[in-house]
Amino acid sequence: QPAAMALSEVVLAIVVLVTIGSYARIVDNWRALNVIVATTVVGGAIVALSTSAWQLGSLGGVEWMVVLGVGTFLSYMPIGCVLYDRLLGAAGEQLTTTLLSIVSDASVTV
Repeated sequence: QPAAMALSEVVLAIVVLVTIGSYARIVDNWRALNVIVATTVVGGAIVALSTSAWQLGSLGGVEWMVVLGVGTFLSYMPIGCVLYDRLLGAAGEQLTTTLLSIVSDASVTV
């Protein structure tokens, strides 16, 4: 059903956008770095727990798809979007994160 898929992606986008947007409110780079890593761990836990719940029959297909998408993107998006910026900021370096982002994205697809 295309409508269910579209709705699931809207929910996913809102959750991930609000989460990543909230990182901008954290001023200290080291604290932000810890929050970003914790978010990726929580995202991985969401993937594992939701898949277990789906296999046990506690979650329906559409609900599992939404929760799985949220967990997957919470694990992946902070790394590609803000982790490298905050890592270089915490190290006090004045560099661009373009190369790091390209290499990490390429390593995932290989």
